[in-house]
Amino acid sequence: MKKIIEDKYFKLGLTIFLIVAACISFFFIIYKFNMILDKLFWVIKLFTPFIIGFTFAYLLNPLVVFFEKLALKLFLNKTKLKKSSKEKLSRFLGITIICSFTIGLLILTFSFIIPELLNSIESLIMNMPGYLETTKNY
Repeated sequence: MKKIIEDKYFKLGLTIFLIVAACISFFFIIYKFNMILDKLFWVIKLFTPFIIGFTFAYLLNPLVVFFEKLALKLFLNKTKLKKSSKEKLSRFLGITIICSFTIGLLILTFSFIIPELLNSIESLIMNMPGYLETTKNY
């Protein structure tokens, strides 16, 4: 078998075959580009929740580690638990603190955004006849 692979005609034939296969594949990719793009967008849409979740986990991990170490130093250092139990409990506390903080921040943000959005929509509706009249005159 090793002798066949070292044969120069085998290498030449394999190279020609791979070039022809690549050209045919490239032709079909261009010919069916819309279908391939639709399937790609479908896969991206399918994995979007996972991508968002991994992004949040990646961005919040340093804060979780900080609160985990803080909880270990302040609260769990004096307890008589096993080391593995202390680590699990400190990780749980870190995650709980960050989740509570994130939810609180979202609630606070939306409590400021939603009333302003409603005021803007109300103002738009009240001024709509004037806008339509100006557009009609223009």
